Amino acid sequence: MRDAGLEQRIRAAPGGLDAWLGDNGERLSGGERRRLSLARAYLRPAPWLLLDEPTEGLDAETEALVLERLAARLDRT
Repeated sequence: MRDAGLEQRIRAAPGGLDAWLGDNGERLSGGERRRLSLARAYLRPAPWLLLDEPTEGLDAETEALVLERLAARLDRT
């Protein structure tokens, strides 16, 4: 969650980590759902991570945060 830029949003939700976000995160905004998908991808031990515009719809500050943390996780972007 932290690396996907969702930590504060989820911790602020009623129930925190146990909060119901709806099926596939339907109670989240589009950008939050995109970041939720990214957080889920980070949990998989896969040798490849293919992303198609993972920061689309994010404000500039959140986009910079997500890209910075993504670069730190990967050998290359």
